[in-house]
Amino acid sequence: MKIDKKINRLRERLSLYDEMTNYMEIARRYFVMNFFDGVLTVLGVLIGYFVVMLQGLPVVFLDVLIPSLSVSVAIGISGITGGYLTERAERKAEIINIEKNMSINRDKSKSKKSEKTLLEKAESFATNLASAINGFAPFLGGIVILLPFLFESLSLVTMFIISFVISVLTLYLLGLYLAKIAKDNIWKYSLPLIVAGLLTVVFTIIFT
Repeated sequence: MKIDKKINRLRERLSLYDEMTNYMEIARRYFVMNFFDGVLTVLGVLIGYFVVMLQGLPVVFLDVLIPSLSVSVAIGISGITGGYLTERAERKAEIINIEKNMSINRDKSKSKKSEKTLLEKAESFATNLASAINGFAPFLGGIVILLPFLFESLSLVTMFIISFVISVLTLYLLGLYLAKIAKDNIWKYSLPLIVAGLLTVVFTIIFT
């Protein structure tokens, strides 16, 4: 019973935080955008190595895996740091504006102080969540299409082909998710994402 009460209290608190900061919508938006970034970034790395391999230069799977993992880690750290500092600055400015309005429209009282504390907690929670998703999503996006390179028994060509298939499928599913949110036609979202992936392939081949 105590655990149920704690869970219910946590749900109520998170629901209240969402009403105050709209963190669920922000988290969803951050996840999709940054997951997409992670997929395309690592896809570009894979295409570069694939072209090098086709040119007859020696490539082993670790040559592909290590730089791709490094890129995924780098964009993850970048996402967490940039997301945290940006969200912190924006939400601090928002709190300052709210406090100014409260000082004009409300008397200074104990209830006001408790409300302000709750707002600060909600904003802090939203900031931490947004920064975590901002870093985790691109890292996850990169890791997903690198999964075949964790199976050393596969041939290098097979690893690349499976990774490319996973990339297309992932972009399609992202489009499906966005279409579900918007209650719209799936191809209005999946097609542009897949086209973006194809453009990444084309320009990477050109520059390689």
